[in-house]
Amino acid sequence: TTPPALPTILAAPLTDRRAQAPAAPLVAQMRQRTGCAADQFGPVTNETHTLDATTDLVLLSCGSGAYNVITRALIVRDGKASEAPFDLPPQFGEPGAKPALVNAGYDPKTGLLSSYAKGRGIGDCGVGQDYVWDGTRFRLTEMRMMGECRGAITWPVIWRTTVARN
Repeated sequence: TTPPALPTILAAPLTDRRAQAPAAPLVAQMRQRTGCAADQFGPVTNETHTLDATTDLVLLSCGSGAYNVITRALIVRDGKASEAPFDLPPQFGEPGAKPALVNAGYDPKTGLLSSYAKGRGIGDCGVGQDYVWDGTRFRLTEMRMMGECRGAITWPVIWRTTVARN
């Protein structure tokens, strides 16, 4: 039999607009809203990326452990920040916790937001997720997971889509 076609996500068009780093008062407000104190263990950073013509992504550091750096994703429009919405929140932390990205990265050339949560330092277990921005929320494009730490460095893909852009 022929496998069914992969679902397609219509992602927001990529833009050449430069992201504006948020001003210090807005960063302080984001840290208060997310509970990500600036003095937590780990790197204290915030990265800003352009998502579309009116929206910027801020990846706000929230601390780290030995091999996982925790980040919260926020969107900024018209000088106002809010937590980034996800169709399926990143799978890290306690049930009901606010979505946290781990070892996050954003690739402006592809528009992919990635999270790679290692279950232990050698990276042979955990969960990896990739998202694209559709103009209103981040949509899961791929999820890889290895629940058991067994020495495998290639994790099975448990969800995959194709991405189309306007």
